[in-house]
Amino acid sequence: MNFYFEELEASETFINFAPSKEAERIIKNIKETAFGLQDESEVKLLIQKHQYTLLRFIENNSNATQSEEILYFLETYFIRFLDSSQKISKLSRQKLYENYGDEILFIIDEINNLAPVNFLVTLYPLLQLFEHIDRTIDKFLYQKKIIPVFSKFVRTNTLSFYGLCKFLSAYNYNHHQFINFLIDNIIAETSQEDYLEQRLEILFEHHKSYIQIATYKNFNFDSRLPSVKEQILSWLNEEIKQCKRRLQKTPSNQNVLPFHKSSKFQTNLTVAQLSCLFKAFNDVGIVSFENDKELFRAVAENFVTPHTKQISVESLYNKQYDIEQRTQDTVKKILLDAVKSINS
Repeated sequence: MNFYFEELEASETFINFAPSKEAERIIKNIKETAFGLQDESEVKLLIQKHQYTLLRFIENNSNATQSEEILYFLETYFIRFLDSSQKISKLSRQKLYENYGDEILFIIDEINNLAPVNFLVTLYPLLQLFEHIDRTIDKFLYQKKIIPVFSKFVRTNTLSFYGLCKFLSAYNYNHHQFINFLIDNIIAETSQEDYLEQRLEILFEHHKSYIQIATYKNFNFDSRLPSVKEQILSWLNEEIKQCKRRLQKTPSNQNVLPFHKSSKFQTNLTVAQLSCLFKAFNDVGIVSFENDKELFRAVAENFVTPHTKQISVESLYNKQYDIEQRTQDTVKKILLDAVKSINS
C-alpha cells in the first residue's frame, strides 16, 4: 500500500513500506533531481524539504523502515545541505557506533581510573552514541570527527586529568555539564585557600592557562553556544573582578599571608620552572615521592618565588603537563650551570 506525503508534489513522493526496489527508485530520483539543479540554494531547499517530511513521518509512525533508509541516504550524500539542528537517523547512529564503538570503549577504559566519576558523567553525551535518540546532525558530525582524534590522543600521550580537560577544551566539547564541571573544579581549588590573595593567584593561573589553549574552530559540539574557552574566560574574568573588589574592602592586615622569610626557601625560579625541575628530580631519583601530588605538596610547602608567596599544589601539578619550551630551556641551562660549577 502506498502512503503519499501531502507536503510534496507527486514527483517527490516517498512511499512507506515500499519494496526495496521502489525505495531505490525514490533515492535515484532524488539524486537525479538534485544533480540537475544549477544553484546550491535550490539543492538545499530540495534536500531539506525531503528531510523535514521524512522526520515528521518517522516521528508519527513506529514502523518507518523505508523512510529511515531514505533519510540515511540523504545524510550520506547530501549532509552539508541538511538542517544540522534536526535529528540524525537511527541508521546513522548505528553506523557510527559500529565504526567507532571499539574506540569509545578503549577511551572509557583508559580514562576510567584516571578521572573522577563526575568527570566521566560529563562525557556521557560524547561517548554514549547509540543510546542518544535525540542526537542532532551537528553533534553527530562533531562525534564522527572527534572520536578518532580523541582515541589517538589517549594512545599517544601520557594521560593526566588536566591533559584530558585541556584536550576537550581545545576541541570545544562545550556541553553544559563539562563547562559546569570545569568551573566547579576551579571553585573547589580556590575554596581550599584561606586568603584572598591566594585565591586570586589561582584564578590568574587558570586565566593564563585558558588564554594559551589553541582551539580548533572546525570542532564545535554545540554551535549555539560559545566555545569552552570563551565561557571559562568570561567566568574567570568575573571571578577575578569580584575577588579584587573583596580585597579592596578587606582590612589590609587580613590580606597579609602568614609568611615568614625564614620558614621557606626563596627561589628566583617561576612556578612553572619549579614544577619542571622537581619533576625531573623525582624522575631520576634525586628526590623520592610515591606520587606527583606528594612531590608538589612538599615543594609548595617549602618554596616561595618572587611573585608567589603561597604556591598552589594544583598549579605545580598541572604545569608539569603543559611545560613551555622556554621553561624547559631555562631549567636545562640551570642544570648545566650547576654541573659546570661542580667541575670548576
